[in-house]
Amino acid sequence: VYIYGEGWNFGEVANDRRFVQATQLNTFGTGLGTFTDRIRDAVRGGGPFDNGAARTVNQGFISGGGYDPNAENSLDDEAFIEEALCTSDQLRATMAGSIASYSFEDRTGATITGEELGYSKCSDTSPTGYVANPQEIINYSAAHDNETIFDISQYKHPEAVSAADRVRAEMIGVDVVLLAQGVPFVHSGQDLLRSKSVDRDSFDFGDWFNQQDFTKMSNNWAVGLPNAEKNQGEWPDITALFENPQSAMSPADITLAAEHTKEILQIRKSTKLYRLQSGEQIEDRVEYFNTGPEQTPGLIVQGIDGCFDDELTPEFGYVMTIVNANDEDQTLPLFTDESFVLHPVQQTSVDPVVQTATHDANGFFVPARTTAVFVREDQDSCTANPLGADIFVRGLNQDWNATAANELEYDGLNKFERVIALAGTTAGDLSFKIADADWA
Repeated sequence: VYIYGEGWNFGEVANDRRFVQATQLNTFGTGLGTFTDRIRDAVRGGGPFDNGAARTVNQGFISGGGYDPNAENSLDDEAFIEEALCTSDQLRATMAGSIASYSFEDRTGATITGEELGYSKCSDTSPTGYVANPQEIINYSAAHDNETIFDISQYKHPEAVSAADRVRAEMIGVDVVLLAQGVPFVHSGQDLLRSKSVDRDSFDFGDWFNQQDFTKMSNNWAVGLPNAEKNQGEWPDITALFENPQSAMSPADITLAAEHTKEILQIRKSTKLYRLQSGEQIEDRVEYFNTGPEQTPGLIVQGIDGCFDDELTPEFGYVMTIVNANDEDQTLPLFTDESFVLHPVQQTSVDPVVQTATHDANGFFVPARTTAVFVREDQDSCTANPLGADIFVRGLNQDWNATAANELEYDGLNKFERVIALAGTTAGDLSFKIADADWA
């Protein structure tokens, strides 16, 4: 039995006023699940209660934040870039299961934990990561409340973004959720590019705004201005969105999105590394690339180590997930001396674009607005040194020798460590080298 709830801290019982509530921050270590608005807001941009210009200004990960500014933003605006880099950090923390103690390099180059990363613009005291284990988090980018993710994204995309690219952006909004550690939640019809014609509170407005067309002929976009009660102030902006021909979805667009969702579900179901069972497994196995102050915005690069042990025995030795929401193709010079191939599901994908993603001696190539999953063959053991040579800390305390006293011990999962006391040093920078015995 899985017990979960919304977990919001509000109303007459807010802040445990009457008794301890099952809010997000109180469920740490309980096994109870709560929805995380952290990943939702990072994917969509802004918050669920944005009004007026804020809906456009707050571009999200899938709608151009930091890489494809709309008329209200600019790549020269430091705040626009900073918000995008903050969003990427929040996605890293949440795709790693929102584990409070999970550590990674943030946008400044500092090593932080999910608990140390603030929720509101990465700077407040409410943590982005707040759980002990992945079953305590429910990842989603859309639900019944507020605009569908398709509808809110039409505010945020630059006006000239093509219909094809808008579809690809929506597909990435599904990918981030389905390939994250934790429990995935997909809004009914999200795979069909579901629209409520921008109605933000449609629970009482019947099938005209709430219908879903399972024949995939229509996604219910622009069927009429939404009800005045909650939307009248937005009618002029909504009319302008309806009149943009790039926002109209064809049956082929809807079919591609639906089939793509099935493929990502198949990848998640068939690949144990996307369904790790504990915070410890996530801390040991999940790592990120394209981090720090020089990162490319709109690009999440996650590796999951699949070294074999009795606990997990996954299908692959390593899985590389590259979520390229950016409007430009990306080449990443990583693992250039190893052999990766597209996940078997994507090798026969209905999406011809993802099939052009490759790995070779130059690294990984991933097309614009595309999520590519690469896999490497079995890694035999969590305990075998993958470098095949003893490794030493050389030059610390002026000791350049390769001796047992300064050998880095391999403790599995690509981690080497050694505690070495600093003799007679003063505060300041220290220099040393990492090398094998013959400097090869």
